[in-house]
Amino acid sequence: MTLATLIIIVHAALGGIALFSGSVASIVPKGSTSHRRAGRIFFYSGFISIFLSLIVVAFPGHWNPFLLSIGIFSLYFLIIGFRSSKYKNLDHTFLVDKILTWLMAVICVAMIVLPILLLQVINVVTTVFGLLGLVLCFRNLFAYAEATKVRINWLSFHIIHMSGGFISIVSAFLVVNEFLPTIINWFLPTIVGTSLIFFSLKKYVGVSKKLNLSKATLLLFLILISTLLNGQDHQNNPKNRDITLKIGLSKAQLKDDRLSGKIHHSWAPKFSISHIEVKENSRNHFQVDFVSMKFSKSDKIFNINSINSNVHFAYQRKVADGTWLGGYINTLSLINFPKNPGQSFFVNNPVNYTISNSFGPSLTYSRGFDNNFNVASTIQTAALSYVIQPIYGHPYPEKFMEESVFSPTKGKMVGPLLRSGKLLSFKKFRHMNIQMSLFYVFDNNFKAGVDYNYSNYMANANGKAVRMNNHDFFITTGLLY
Repeated sequence: MTLATLIIIVHAALGGIALFSGSVASIVPKGSTSHRRAGRIFFYSGFISIFLSLIVVAFPGHWNPFLLSIGIFSLYFLIIGFRSSKYKNLDHTFLVDKILTWLMAVICVAMIVLPILLLQVINVVTTVFGLLGLVLCFRNLFAYAEATKVRINWLSFHIIHMSGGFISIVSAFLVVNEFLPTIINWFLPTIVGTSLIFFSLKKYVGVSKKLNLSKATLLLFLILISTLLNGQDHQNNPKNRDITLKIGLSKAQLKDDRLSGKIHHSWAPKFSISHIEVKENSRNHFQVDFVSMKFSKSDKIFNINSINSNVHFAYQRKVADGTWLGGYINTLSLINFPKNPGQSFFVNNPVNYTISNSFGPSLTYSRGFDNNFNVASTIQTAALSYVIQPIYGHPYPEKFMEESVFSPTKGKMVGPLLRSGKLLSFKKFRHMNIQMSLFYVFDNNFKAGVDYNYSNYMANANGKAVRMNNHDFFITTGLLY
């Protein structure tokens, strides 16, 4: 028996214990003696099992970038989830948590860069995991900067991270051992695990919380990576351009600190049109989105009407079969019309807005099945942005605030308006977008399908942040030409 075989046997045995104890910890009441004991067993057995798997990956003939990536993710989520049970203590300094998160960020950068430097290739799996890992790390680092809020919300932090680690372990177990059809191996733990997370948050935290970006991306990457493991490159269609119309619903969450600290929610129709041109080694994507929303319609004291438009262009180069990597530029306009009975609050300032022009990296992966079914996934995040965002909600820069009353005919306003913007990096501006599409091609002429888009937006140019999350569900139809 070789050393690698022995380690694999121990790894599998501990993995089985982790799966069983993790299941028990997920089912029994949180905070009970059974939960705490099962949780400790899950953490230690899962930690050692994952650590052993990372050792095996380094052995000759056992290299597997997927196992390496999901192992690192699972390990980080387990450690942070286990440590988060101490966040409520006033003597917890978060120093170790910050060091672990920065170390995780360095590893994620290495996952992206090392294959390029050593092998002169882009490894799709490690690149996707690396990009998402960086988002997770920065989200947690921003949270640690506000220790008081983390201490208050320690339980939701603990539930989400431990559950994220459990979902990763179960997914790896099913995918590697192929107990079920491949797609089911990916979707089953995601669906069940997400349900348990929402149930636990609602029951034990006291409110129906949503997954924040770092945890939503953990679930979304399972679907994204599933496209990497199935199908074949779909580049045989001689018609390399298509124009697509999307009609659907957008579930939005908005918080504008310039108006109030309240979080507003809305469901609204959303419309989008896109044009894609694919050549042998390049891919262009142009898209325009529009939605008009009425937030907090049932609130008798304060509500907001908003218009959100988005213009997007991406240029990518082919780096592997079905894989496109490049950059994008994006212009997003969010115009808010705050309202209250009698209009006594916002008479002088009936509108406020945020306009951002940003650019950053963009990664797309597409696959074809049975020559007709196609799956495509895109992930992109802003690196730098120029943001125009008046601090008090006034519709024009400070120079024109003296009169206090909005006048859309105010002369010479455009120049000061454009110059009033600020150049922001990731710390004060974030815009991450994940798109997933499933469509069927009819006779190489038409296509129809469904899309899901997730967007997380935050702009803080003047100390008053605007935050908006969108979950968009579309029915799509398009023409290939």
